[in-house]
Amino acid sequence: MEERARRAVGSVATFALGVVLAGCVSTAGLDQGQQARVETATVDRPIRMALTNEPGAIAGQFVRLAGAGEYGDLFAARLVREDYLGEPAPQLVSEIPSLEGGTWRILDDGRMETTYRLRPGAVWHDGQPLTPADVIFTWQTILRPDLPATTRDPEQNIESIEASGPNTLLVRWKRVYIVANAWPLQPLPRHILEPLLERDAQAFLNSDYWRTAWVGLGPFQVADWVPGSFIKGRAFPQYVLGAPKVSEVVVYFIADANQAIARALAGDIDLTLGSLIKVEEGVSLKEQLEARGEGTVLTAPAAIRSGEFQFRQPQQPPARDVRVRRGLVHAVDRQQLSDTLYFGLNKPADIFLSPLDGAFPSIDRAITRYPHDPNQALRLFADAGWTRGADGTLQNASGERFRLGVRSSDDSANVKEAQVLAQFWKTVGVEPELEFYGPVQQNDREYRALYPGFALGSPGTDILQTQNYLSTNIATEATRWSGSNRGAYVNPDIDGLINEYFVTIDAVRRVNLLVDYFRIVTSDVPGFPLYYRVDVYGVRTGLKGVAPTKPGEAWTTANAHLLYWDR
Repeated sequence: MEERARRAVGSVATFALGVVLAGCVSTAGLDQGQQARVETATVDRPIRMALTNEPGAIAGQFVRLAGAGEYGDLFAARLVREDYLGEPAPQLVSEIPSLEGGTWRILDDGRMETTYRLRPGAVWHDGQPLTPADVIFTWQTILRPDLPATTRDPEQNIESIEASGPNTLLVRWKRVYIVANAWPLQPLPRHILEPLLERDAQAFLNSDYWRTAWVGLGPFQVADWVPGSFIKGRAFPQYVLGAPKVSEVVVYFIADANQAIARALAGDIDLTLGSLIKVEEGVSLKEQLEARGEGTVLTAPAAIRSGEFQFRQPQQPPARDVRVRRGLVHAVDRQQLSDTLYFGLNKPADIFLSPLDGAFPSIDRAITRYPHDPNQALRLFADAGWTRGADGTLQNASGERFRLGVRSSDDSANVKEAQVLAQFWKTVGVEPELEFYGPVQQNDREYRALYPGFALGSPGTDILQTQNYLSTNIATEATRWSGSNRGAYVNPDIDGLINEYFVTIDAVRRVNLLVDYFRIVTSDVPGFPLYYRVDVYGVRTGLKGVAPTKPGEAWTTANAHLLYWDR
């Protein structure tokens, strides 16, 4: 079965090198700000997509989790997004600010200025023009303490913004910030939301704007939304990167992969999105679609699958002693985990960083590794005061049993993953207590932050993920449980390295800071990666324009306006 899976699904390395299977197009339109050349569509029919979850909001940073980047790519837009290698690419702006072009200036007092020029002709779905005032309004709104922004980075590093022309923004930064030229802001329409915000914060948060009344800047407008069933999008001909090639898209909410496969085989689904189907289902779907000549299955590198320890009181055993955390990592055979669940297509990971990153080789040579070694795990547990009792379970001198709460989503693949992980830990005497949550709890920030001893998740693979361990990003009641540091990990050395990294221009120094950061993280083990995932996508024959973006981000919808049918 493993060999069949390898033949059927294909190589992850193919996409890591940016080589896209037959029928795909270049992402140059997003990389260089120019419309990619594609052949004219000969057929205009809806593209029927499927995704696992219904969003709490189309996009934005102020209300329930948006749920998936695909919705933002279809119905919204950013100033700057990233290409499949993580390089900044203009979307709503005409060019990326640069030191060479004079649009990114480092001042003598340590501050910076960047000039962003909005693309001429960018308009909202209601026909109103995108203006610098919209960007300024969005920035100011993100910083309001009475609104639950999911993150305030990089906005909190901005000192002021002024409109220096009809389509030009001069952004003054409080300090050097190395990604100041790649601001991924998703602007909000001031003309719609400012009156609500002036009324009160709840009117703003509870508005239908975030769902059925969405007005954005993306290639499609929300035309219909049937709760629990689907969102329909109508082509927006004035989309700033060019009118979509098809007039309609429909995104169905299908939580079960088997149901998605059945509907794809019945001809009801043309494109699967997100993590709807996994490798095992993808093998079956690919074989059946190709046998009929009706489609295929593609793969692309995705986010890291990982787990984080909980450091809040009352602390469970892992957070009390680094030796225990190290022992838990040694107890897990990550290669076997990948082979068991994903036919070996997922590669084990040692750090939270993509192998495509330029700093990866230097970091990889400096980190602490934890090969599968149950005996070493038991030695570390014993050093920390945990020894096996007569029944084989770990106990301390007080007779406390080593129970470890483990929380994950109820996605079928994630359930299997947690069960395999739990078995590794049972082998060394740990008593895992598994807990699985559904879509409602997925959007409950407090629930997600107050997990027990260990939580599984899928963070990104870029440098910004280093901020997940910043103490200032701890999710608390005061922050309305927003913040990427859900485990409440605190390490002053980590704080110092991260903060210095994001104000350091010199590339060599930045790599050295990252080496020091990952040396500490892999030694202290606030969490640990399991493997680099691959995402699997079913694509119907005749659908063209499918292309990858950055690993771990939305795939196939970043260039939604270029998707088209050739038959």
